[in-house]
Amino acid sequence: MAEWKVSKEEITLFVHPNADALEIARVGTYALVVQKGLYQDGDVIVMAPKGALLPPEIAEPFQDYLSGGSRVEEVRLRGELSQGIVLPLNVVRKYVPDIDTLPFGEDVSEKLGIREYIPPVPSELQGRVERLQEELGIDATIMKFDADNYRINTQEFQEGEEVLITEKVHGSQLNAISFNGKIVVSSKGILKQGLVIHESEGNAYWKALRNSGMYDFLLARENQEEVVQVVGELIPCQGGYDYGQTESTMRVFEYSVNGVPQVYDTLPQFVKDLWVPILYRGAFSEDVAVSHSKGMETVSGKQRHIREGCVVTPIVPRHKRRGGWLRLKLINPKYKMTGEEFN
Repeated sequence: MAEWKVSKEEITLFVHPNADALEIARVGTYALVVQKGLYQDGDVIVMAPKGALLPPEIAEPFQDYLSGGSRVEEVRLRGELSQGIVLPLNVVRKYVPDIDTLPFGEDVSEKLGIREYIPPVPSELQGRVERLQEELGIDATIMKFDADNYRINTQEFQEGEEVLITEKVHGSQLNAISFNGKIVVSSKGILKQGLVIHESEGNAYWKALRNSGMYDFLLARENQEEVVQVVGELIPCQGGYDYGQTESTMRVFEYSVNGVPQVYDTLPQFVKDLWVPILYRGAFSEDVAVSHSKGMETVSGKQRHIREGCVVTPIVPRHKRRGGWLRLKLINPKYKMTGEEFN
């Protein structure tokens, strides 16, 4: 999961599949495209990730690469995502003199005067919030779902192992959590803060939960002592991606019980019916994964929009080598982000 922060990190390099003069670097949880030979594995850098708003004195040398003169954007270089810029260490030391002795991963954005840009959230996605723990009445194990960049985690899948490749749907992440007859709803950004959204008639997340039938399904399930979390995409939501829908609904891509993702084959049929499109099930290879990231969407069945990409998961859920559940995303080379997407 890409946690937004500006921090000192060691880089790990990977081959760029489309450019001999470029490499892909893993910096924390972000991917960065860099000039080949400029860095070595283990080099220490400080990166300002996408969405960073730089103060004028730090932004000045990067004017050709910033939106509006201050905002770092995610860009695609020869087909691969680059999610930030490297800040010169001599500049960083002016504001953070002890940067060389600080722990790796410690957020220094405040010391550098760097803020995160948060796109405006439409009114229909807003609402009064409550504390998750207070609403559920337990200190539950709740998953914070995100898919990691495939290019900086290429070693996670073995050639030939069985995987599930699903379409990456372009909406807003909806989390529905059910326990002891109580159901709460949250978005990706709000859930990270330990908050849920109070139910209201105008809130699109709640509309989607009810319109899809998922609310009634969760309320009727037999074992209410289990903490069930359903994660999916609220659609229509993002501009230009209605998937043929006129009313709020959801497509599911994760179903967990007590914090453990469940095997797709064991899911209730109702949940399978709401699942995001399965593009492929079979032996993993990079060529297969890349090919399914391309083309048009299949949610509507009418190819209304370009496909955002795909997500690769093992048939039986497992953790990555560096921790966290293994879910890797490949973005369609023709898909373009606007910088105004919201969680």
